[in-house]
Amino acid sequence: SRTPQGEASSISHSGHDLESKQSSSQVIPAKAGIHPINSTSTTPLNEPTLEEMDELRKQGLRPSVVGCFLHDKKILLAYQKSFNQWTLPQGGIENKQNVKDAFFKELSEEVTEDFLSDCDKDIKLIAVDKIEFPPSKQGLRDMSTDSGEPVVMKGKYYYFYVSEAKNSNITVGATEFDDIKWLNFDEAYKLIKETNTGGKLRMTTNILSLLRDKGFLSTNQPIKHGSEPEHRPENPRHNAPPGSQLHSAQSLGSRSDGRSSDRDRTASDHNHPSDSGANKA
Repeated sequence: SRTPQGEASSISHSGHDLESKQSSSQVIPAKAGIHPINSTSTTPLNEPTLEEMDELRKQGLRPSVVGCFLHDKKILLAYQKSFNQWTLPQGGIENKQNVKDAFFKELSEEVTEDFLSDCDKDIKLIAVDKIEFPPSKQGLRDMSTDSGEPVVMKGKYYYFYVSEAKNSNITVGATEFDDIKWLNFDEAYKLIKETNTGGKLRMTTNILSLLRDKGFLSTNQPIKHGSEPEHRPENPRHNAPPGSQLHSAQSLGSRSDGRSSDRDRTASDHNHPSDSGANKA
């Protein structure tokens, strides 16, 4: 979904190969403003518990799931004409719903149940990220804790999952999007950079970089860790909001848009049809 103006992002990822068993994973604290796992960690991320996700809601962060669908070393990007935006399929996690159930429910609505049925069910959590909205964009969507207590929505907490697609067949007209493409790293990076700004741009290009660096996405360029096409590293102290931590490109925290500000000039989160227009949690 689109992210509001002035957002701040902090991202963490697993340093372990995606085929690693989740049973040995490390629990990620649920609090906002957490320090991400060190980039040298070889411990995969753990599935969030219902209690952890409810703790996020209590702090005003809406848990959401993002699908990174891969096929033949290419990734699925989806386009919404009304926003002129290419993005990764995603949806909100409902109260008392576990994250994997949310993945299959929400993303079957986004990219069709038929497509999802041909994807690997053993999905892997590869990264987490949070976005905090500026005061003017907070409270624009109703949200409550699992006990029913109303809370002001102040941002989002994203769980990025990888799933291998057995084939690339998908009926665009049956999806919630106007177009879809299977793209390698360079192609996907170009479209994301052309149609996204701010935190959404940063998050998506960083995920693409992680998948490329792990060998899950093909690229037309020699891999040079710590840099992207036309990328200028960000000063980690510049515009860092309270409770956030910016990191090097290797650990998925640096800016990938070459800008010096966290300002996002896209539409606010509550107006985005892929995330809220369909009355998703």
